[in-house]
Formats: sequence, C-alpha cells, structure tokens
Amino acid sequence: MTAPALRCRPVRRYPTAVLEVEGVLRGDTAPVLRAAVVKLLAEQPSAVVLDVSGVEVAEDLAVTVFGALAQHAAAAEPVALLLAAPSPSLAGCLDRLGVHRFVPVHADRAGALAAAARRPVPPRVRHAFWPDRAELAVARRLVARTCAGWNLAPVGATAVQVANELVTNAVEHAGTAGVLLLTRGDRYLHVAVRDASAVRPALRRPGPYDGGGHGLPLVDALSAGWGTRMTLDGKVVWATLRLRPEL
Repeated sequence: MTAPALRCRPVRRYPTAVLEVEGVLRGDTAPVLRAAVVKLLAEQPSAVVLDVSGVEVAEDLAVTVFGALAQHAAAAEPVALLLAAPSPSLAGCLDRLGVHRFVPVHADRAGALAAAARRPVPPRVRHAFWPDRAELAVARRLVARTCAGWNLAPVGATAVQVANELVTNAVEHAGTAGVLLLTRGDRYLHVAVRDASAVRPALRRPGPYDGGGHGLPLVDALSAGWGTRMTLDGKVVWATLRLRPEL
C-alpha cells in the first residue's frame, strides 16, 4: 500500500503567508514542502507560518527541511519561518534534532500568527502585465513612481533599469503573462518578476547585434544579488538593491 503523499495548501499569502501541510514527511516528500514554501516566498510576505498539525514523520532526517527552508527564507531580506501546532511525532523529532533552536515552534496557529504580526509589514507594490513590449514602458513608469513615493530617489534610476531587464526577459523570452513585485525592506529594495515559463534564465553577455536590453549581465552589475526561484507553475527572477551604499 502506498504511503500518503504530503499535501500543501496555502490559505493566506500576504502579509503573513499560511501554509497547511498534511501527510507523511520523509525524504521523497520533503521536496513537495520545499516547492510550496518557495512559491509562497515569491509573494514576498513578511513571514511564513506552516500549520503542521497534520504532519506525521516517517524519517527523522527529513525534518531538517524546516531548518533549510528557514535559512532560504532569510537569505536576502529576513523573512521569518514559523511552525504551528506540530503533531506529537513531529514535535518529538523537532526536539531530538534540535530544529526548534533555529525555527520558532508555536503550540497553535493563533500563537504563530500573533508572533508573525509583531514583525513589520514591508511596503509592497504588485503589477500584473501581459507579454507585450508596450508593458515595458508601463513597468518603468511604475517603478519610478513607486521609488519616488518611497523616498528612494538615490536607487530609483537603478531600480528602473533592473525592473526593465527582468520584465523584458519575461515578455521576450518567457512569452507569458507575469507579475512585477516591488518590496521595500529595511536595507534592500527587492525587485521580482514572476512568469509561467520553467526555463531558467542564463547569464550571458549580449552580442553586438542583439536587440532589446542588456539582460542579466546588467542586473548582475547593478544589484547586490539576484537569482531564480523555480515554482510549481514557472519561476521568479529577483534582484535586491542596497538602499544605502555602506551596506
């Protein structure tokens, strides 16, 4: 008889994302959880709460996925990962492996949400676009207007360039509708573009006869860091810009 799969159901995405997780956690089902959390992180929440009341543990080592996800969530601008209402088997495993030292564990969802609510909610702007080159000018104007409204004039021009390249990639290469997300953190401005293509962008230097923008080399040169998160329905390409040069 096949063991139950791990099921992940998002019930809230912003400002605090909540993911209900049910089933058996083991080595071959942990990637399901990882993919679901990465997809939620693409929405750039201030925190992620995992309701793990329905999770049973088949392999202790699989529980280390929670620590890895917490590190992934905090990689750029800190996003807290919290566990809520662990089942007895999961709670025991968290204790044995010491995972609770790195990932906050709360007795119930209400407690986890209350802890997450004490974190500041980052300002965010979301813009959906179609795979049409006319959208590039719309995105540039939106980013310039947003940076001015957030009093980020020193990074405004850079943010416009980075967003233009990321949206260009989605429009010209992915060829799908997408979403541009701007999030202001304490130290960084996050620029992210989601699309429905599973093709990971490659960092390559444009040739002298290439059309369009300068691509990812420009994003690489202008940002403090950038990367790609693969999701269940495509990918997110993101970049972070320092708000202060000394950072």
